[in-house]
Amino acid sequence: MPGETIFPPRPLSVTVANVRYRHVVTLSLVLGGIGLAVLAAALTGGPGEPGDSGGGTTVGLVLLALALVPPVLWRMRPPPRRLLIDGDGLRWDEPGDAWAVTWRELRKVTFSYTRPDTSQPRRAPVTPPRIELVLSPADGAFRDAHPEMEHLAEDSQGEPGVVYRLRLGNVHRHVGPIDDALTAFAAGKYERDGRDVPRGLRRPWAVVLSVALTSAFSVVAFGAALWPPREGDAADAAMGSFWTAVVVAWLVRVWAGGTLAIGFLRWAATFVGGAFLVVLLLTALMLGGDLDGPGLARLAFGVPLSTGLLLSGLLLKRGEVRDWSEARVQGR
Repeated sequence: MPGETIFPPRPLSVTVANVRYRHVVTLSLVLGGIGLAVLAAALTGGPGEPGDSGGGTTVGLVLLALALVPPVLWRMRPPPRRLLIDGDGLRWDEPGDAWAVTWRELRKVTFSYTRPDTSQPRRAPVTPPRIELVLSPADGAFRDAHPEMEHLAEDSQGEPGVVYRLRLGNVHRHVGPIDDALTAFAAGKYERDGRDVPRGLRRPWAVVLSVALTSAFSVVAFGAALWPPREGDAADAAMGSFWTAVVVAWLVRVWAGGTLAIGFLRWAATFVGGAFLVVLLLTALMLGGDLDGPGLARLAFGVPLSTGLLLSGLLLKRGEVRDWSEARVQGR
């Protein structure tokens, strides 16, 4: 049920890292796909057209080289950091910086987190993501007992002594499990500083309809751009395949509840769909009875498709979409 606390049956161990393997793979695939498309366009001109003189080839090769950089950096990453929460207390495991505290040594444990970023253009400054644990000692003896945690100590506001602030970066996928573990193991000491998102939410119908409408618009738009195909033009095929893969991957992330993907689609679909609809309607008003058969056909297809794309963006602004997306991102 929404709002129900799920108590973990065993201790929680989470690996704290801001970048996951799938992020590295995605970035490499995007850079490699763009590089291949640019290279194909440079090496194969259209029928009767000369190939690229060298600029496009250079750009394509540079992008392909950059696609190899993320995996190399991934292999060179520092050892992972781990946070363990169980019935005894908290443990932090990091090479050169390990510590452990028991619940009886703490007066209060505050878990503070912000809402996931939706990657939308904003006029106001964007608040940086903040996910952190704030440990308030039970007495003054804590500081002498844990000198290994001195680098985490900060003067507290409105309370005597210091608190210990452990910043966890931008690991929203661990918010739900950490919240549940602290609720289970630190009862009476735990204080949540963040939005309590309901658990177990089903995918809203607005997401299903939005993905369907965006898919319909994309299929028609790509089909109109690439049909009829020009014989022997590998560049068109490469670019079409690449952008089709980008849109499919984007919609898969929306379907899975990714806040960045949903936020960008919400903005892009509203803007692009509205712009297309306005242009089509203005064109119809200006030409009036001068529209020929093909023009009427394009208008008949374009108006409902643009309206559908605009609607797909507006649907993603619904509150239940934001709640479901946050719950998915936070691992609830």
